[in-house]
Amino acid sequence: MPMSENVKTMDRRQARTRRALQQALLDLIEQKPWPEITVEDLTEAADIARPTFYAHFPDKAALLEDATQQLLGELSERVLAASPRNEPVYRGAGVAEIFRHADEHTALYRLLTGAEGSGRPRTALVTVLRGLAASVFEPLAESLGGTPPLPMHEITAAFTGAGVAVLHDWLRGEIEGAPEDVAVRFMRGQIGGIEWMLGLGPGTFRFEPA
Repeated sequence: MPMSENVKTMDRRQARTRRALQQALLDLIEQKPWPEITVEDLTEAADIARPTFYAHFPDKAALLEDATQQLLGELSERVLAASPRNEPVYRGAGVAEIFRHADEHTALYRLLTGAEGSGRPRTALVTVLRGLAASVFEPLAESLGGTPPLPMHEITAAFTGAGVAVLHDWLRGEIEGAPEDVAVRFMRGQIGGIEWMLGLGPGTFRFEPA
């Protein structure tokens, strides 16, 4: 077999192993608390040998980070596809996608928004959410003639902080409602602040849920 074919076969095998471990992690955090999950649990669930695990990840925290990055990539694609960039009427589709995605991966998001998920995976979640907010807010302010009185990193910090707090409580049953309903209520509470932070006149940025 040519060397290039060997490399391709190895790459495919490694990708399958990583996917199996990611899925094992997602399945296990639905069943037991994160601190109780062991590397042995993960290798059994993925049906791989322990040395194979360590060939890919130094520990379970690295696997969590890898799985988080994979799902956040998926989230970004969904939110960007749903979010308008320069319309004066906002439908809330992007925020609704975030809550739907969290609903589909409840255990992972519960982990990431809680104390147990502190560190790099939580930072990755916040970084992605802030980037998504900036991708909507920056062109929106420009197209509507706004002059933000705050730097964009402060605007996205305020918006994302509020969103993660609502996600945290909703995933733990402290806020009730379907993903779309919670997203609408969240945005109704944010519109006035967004309008001011983007330097827009009152009533310039309207929220009309789909």
